[in-house]
Amino acid sequence: MITLKSPEFTGNTSNETGLIFIDEDGYYEAQLMAIRHVKEDEKFAKDDDGNPREQRDQYSFLFDVKVGELRSHVATKPMTMTFSDKSLMPKFWEKAFTMKNAEDFVEKLYDGDNLKPIACKVNIVTTTKGDKTYARVEAVSKLLESGFKGSAANVFDTKVFGKDAIEVDFAKGYTLANNKKETKEVPPEGDSDYFASEFNK
Repeated sequence: MITLKSPEFTGNTSNETGLIFIDEDGYYEAQLMAIRHVKEDEKFAKDDDGNPREQRDQYSFLFDVKVGELRSHVATKPMTMTFSDKSLMPKFWEKAFTMKNAEDFVEKLYDGDNLKPIACKVNIVTTTKGDKTYARVEAVSKLLESGFKGSAANVFDTKVFGKDAIEVDFAKGYTLANNKKETKEVPPEGDSDYFASEFNK
């Protein structure tokens, strides 16, 4: 059951990133730090008869989450850029924004070409498999009046389920902390040309 409090950190810190692993469900203060574009997993790309079909474009939102003075980077499940009654995208944002189409999406999340570091509370749900606990952002629960100084992004933030994202759009104020070779693989901060073209198809 989801708790209605902001949990205290009881987990571990990653040696690679210095970020913590969240191991308790709850509502946390966060900022939108990136949108990651991926292709749907092949095993789910099947038509109604079970035949393979073209993989859909999907988008995962990554959040910089506050846990006291520590930080965790927690993502959503990938979702398609659709806005029907059954779509995940508008439901994910419904307590913060009304999104009926791609134009609403761009208007709410972008300031010109820059992805906004939207300050909000997010509902985090954890799942335990074996000896590991995985956290994901289930939904934005409300907007906050002010944000906080973002923590540095890392190369793991450019991956979805361990695979490199096709494109990563970092919010204003977020940059990669890794070496230049890895940084070149990701567009400059605020570069949303790719996403703008995707949204307007």
